[in-house]
Amino acid sequence: MRLFAEAWNDWHKYWIEKAEKGDIPVYFFRFEDVLVDKKAEMEKLMKFVVGMEGSIEGTVLEARVAEMCAQGAKKNQVYKPGTGAANEKMFNYTESMIEYQKDTLEEMVHVFGYVEKNTEFFTYKDSKSRKNLNYYQKLNEKAWVARMNRSPNAKKLLLNTPKQPHRVDMISHFRIFQTSDLLQKISFD
Repeated sequence: MRLFAEAWNDWHKYWIEKAEKGDIPVYFFRFEDVLVDKKAEMEKLMKFVVGMEGSIEGTVLEARVAEMCAQGAKKNQVYKPGTGAANEKMFNYTESMIEYQKDTLEEMVHVFGYVEKNTEFFTYKDSKSRKNLNYYQKLNEKAWVARMNRSPNAKKLLLNTPKQPHRVDMISHFRIFQTSDLLQKISFD
């Protein structure tokens, strides 16, 4: 349990640091939000990937999101969540285990908004991490601006055409990997 808490914390700190530096586009989303509104969350993610503002109506993205949503949960399911109720498995943890996780994860649960209504895992009184509440959203806004500057004409390229509806080479058209050294910038040290 300790290793899991520390690994979860370190994983997110690593990607937050990458997002703060801004050298690679990083978009954060919460699994719980996808469960609540898959269509809206997938639209936001797809728009970020291709660097598109505004509505996706009439685009390849609209068709792909609709296709994915129509497949249903079983088709796309890698992980099967429980009932979806917060803290449904807390009975498996001792008080000391809960306190260790609470202390170790304090900053990250604030960063990802897991201390608010309907997502509360732990209760913090006068937390020093309160200033970072939903910080992932601020990082997404920063990444969004940078992403939009890389693909200013995305919507034109995504409109369906009679000859090849729903076909576009997203990697080359939207410069998802703008430079060949992008993967060299990702370090797991």
